Amino acid sequence: MEKDIAKAYAAELQYYNDKDIQHSNVLDIMDYIKPCGYNTYDEYYSDVQEYMLRTLNYEIVEEPYIDPNMPKPYLNNKQPAFLYTINCDTDYAFVKNDFDKEEILKNYNYQICKLGYEFSSGPIISANGDLRIYLIYPIQIELDYLYFLNKLMNYFKKYFDDVKVDSNDILINNKKICGSVMFYYNEMKILLMQINFVDKTDIIQEICGVNNKVPGHINPNILTAEKLKDEFISWLRL
Repeated sequence: MEKDIAKAYAAELQYYNDKDIQHSNVLDIMDYIKPCGYNTYDEYYSDVQEYMLRTLNYEIVEEPYIDPNMPKPYLNNKQPAFLYTINCDTDYAFVKNDFDKEEILKNYNYQICKLGYEFSSGPIISANGDLRIYLIYPIQIELDYLYFLNKLMNYFKKYFDDVKVDSNDILINNKKICGSVMFYYNEMKILLMQINFVDKTDIIQEICGVNNKVPGHINPNILTAEKLKDEFISWLRL
């Protein structure tokens, strides 16, 4: 039987409704979702997380610049949103609160953004022409940054031979072209992704040293930031 996730999700909601009305612990959720093509709950649960992600009413907004306050109205209103920046006259560096190499960034004319939380990776260096993404969605959806990194990896494999996920990064030909971080606020998840289309090797190696991951970037003659942005948005729609 072909799986019907929309019908199965409606059946799950009906299951919980019937359970509340009947005050019953006997009802079996599989009796509700099995007629929709699902033989195990784990199989259904995996599909329904993606279904819920793709049925949200996202605000899709191109931002002209990056500011730590940019996502706050969406977070305060619990509004799912896809915020992105490509064409931006200012180059940015997202750093930890205890970052101690600000003079290097200033020498390269980067604006420093301290996001107010700590993350394990080094500074995120973002230049005009890169694709920067803020994805905001409810914490109840259990898909995390690895879901999106794997989606990106599989998409990149259409264009490049050597692509892999490494921790919270993506490497192409063993060079880091994408970094990500996820944090939480007001029962919402915020996924911040930086995808490099601009060569920033000099500044990254000056800050991080040459023993860290080798910085890389996507050749926009092979894949553009606009096309990648459109592909990402397609993952948020049915």
